[in-house]
Amino acid sequence: MLKTTNSISSVLSQKVKKANVVKKAKTKKPNLDTKQGDAVVGTLAVSKCGRDEGVCYIVVGLAQEKDHVMCSDGKYRKLSKPKKKRIKHLNLKSQIEPIRKKLLENKKVFDSEIFSAIKAVQEQSDK
Repeated sequence: MLKTTNSISSVLSQKVKKANVVKKAKTKKPNLDTKQGDAVVGTLAVSKCGRDEGVCYIVVGLAQEKDHVMCSDGKYRKLSKPKKKRIKHLNLKSQIEPIRKKLLENKKVFDSEIFSAIKAVQEQSDK
């Protein structure tokens, strides 16, 4: 009888130990060297997926999350309320230098400038 209580208590203690062990959650860190480095302010980006698939944006800032950027198209998503997008959902194109300079120098950028820059790039790519 003594052996059974010892074996039961040892089994219970093992279960308690296993329950107390907290497994660390595996968090996948984004590869900041390739994707975040390319997603600089002033870059033209095309949405890859979602209901806005195929819409052109300009990256106007980096979000607080490491793998997100703030995007604006100048018409529907204005600078006052930019869209937060994951970098992996964007197809990054070329940089728009005049807008990039203004954004980096914290100068006033108008929505019409962003809209006309996107329109000009789209017209060039259509030719």
